[in-house]
Amino acid sequence: ITPTAVSTAASAPVITATAAAAASAAAVAYDATDTADTWSRRPVPVVARLLEIIAAFGGWWLRTTMHKDEHKAAADMREVLIKLGPAFVKIGQALSSRPDVLPPAYLTELELLQDRIPPFADEEALQVIEEELGMSWQAVFAELSASPIAAASLGQVYRGRLVGSGAEVAVKVQRPGVVEAIGRDTYILRHLAAIARRQLKLNTDLPALVDEWAASLFKELDYRRWDCCATWDCVNMHMATAVTEWLRLYICVQPAM
Repeated sequence: ITPTAVSTAASAPVITATAAAAASAAAVAYDATDTADTWSRRPVPVVARLLEIIAAFGGWWLRTTMHKDEHKAAADMREVLIKLGPAFVKIGQALSSRPDVLPPAYLTELELLQDRIPPFADEEALQVIEEELGMSWQAVFAELSASPIAAASLGQVYRGRLVGSGAEVAVKVQRPGVVEAIGRDTYILRHLAAIARRQLKLNTDLPALVDEWAASLFKELDYRRWDCCATWDCVNMHMATAVTEWLRLYICVQPAM
């Protein structure tokens, strides 16, 4: 993304939710039955993904067995989770605060998953922005940073300035394909949880725990649910629309100091 200045208008353009965004609204809410119905009909990508997961953790185990260095193993585990994608990054983030489950070396490495995630391509981010807005990004932003100022497991953030009001904004863009990817991984993890419960004869309902975790994660994926944090004013104070209309795009306006 190249920072670009465009002519300011007397008022900001009216932006409404696109047809694509409206059609995908239902897909953001997690439902175990719907997820199972969707992915049970797609065995090829499910099996391919399962093999990818097995290979990733199997490779990690072999490397760890060979060098027997806990700190190196922990760093390697962090890289494995990043390569496997958002669902596994989220698992790593959750485990980073569990000293009762993991040793200190792993806690230290997994804590890095909170704010050190590689960004996705700026061209993909621009595409998401324009699909959600239903127009060119230059019609809305007088400026947009050339690269993200922060990247996380589910999206990344750009700095921008609105046309018309000139308000400085933070623009969070969801990772392309993340909803589908997490749905697929949740389906696989739920099956693995059921197998583990059965084989280990556990009383804990592991699939239900996966469902609870997935429901919370899918709420994060619906940006319409978000409210601006305490130090930011909602963008609809500066534009002719509500920020909650966009599923994969979230804009907050920095108040004047």
